[in-house]
Amino acid sequence: MKNITLSADDHLIEAAYQRAAEEHTTLNEQFRLWLKHYVQDDRRQGTKRDRQRRKEHWRIFFKDISASCTAANTYPAVLVCR
Repeated sequence: MKNITLSADDHLIEAAYQRAAEEHTTLNEQFRLWLKHYVQDDRRQGTKRDRQRRKEHWRIFFKDISASCTAANTYPAVLVCR
């Protein structure tokens, strides 16, 4: 498995870690799932409705993380996925 480095605001990373813990998973596992679905969207013969459903799932996931954070005094951070 290859390691990658991503950048995101501190508050988003902390909220994502917290949400993943509450859901008994890890942020790395959630990213791997997102990446798999992202790549498969172009390769799979799914219906337009299937693609929209997956996009909506991730839109809500990231919106929930953002909503649980405050935007004041945030600085970029680095998240390493392994």
